[in-house]
Amino acid sequence: MNRELIDLFINVHSFEMEEAIKLASLNELLRDELMLGEVEFSFRKADGTIRSARGTMRADRLPEIKGTGRPTNFDLQLYYDLDKQQFRCFKKVNLLGIKK
Repeated sequence: MNRELIDLFINVHSFEMEEAIKLASLNELLRDELMLGEVEFSFRKADGTIRSARGTMRADRLPEIKGTGRPTNFDLQLYYDLDKQQFRCFKKVNLLGIKK
């Protein structure tokens, strides 16, 4: 279990321990599934609307990566949107679910 992620949810977002553990586990599952292949999931956007996405982080499904070399913020989940054919991200605290 990612203790750093649990601490983020508790200290920054004021979650109770049980909620923080549950959301951290869901985020870890999403990260692992994205690395394996295509995943459908949903999250709350900054404007409050709910977004369903289909994404991956599997190396053989990604375009050539051109970037600044800066790592993304720890509280953001990066993914390659298979519908929009672009890299996207969302705040890990806003993850709602993974479609099985």
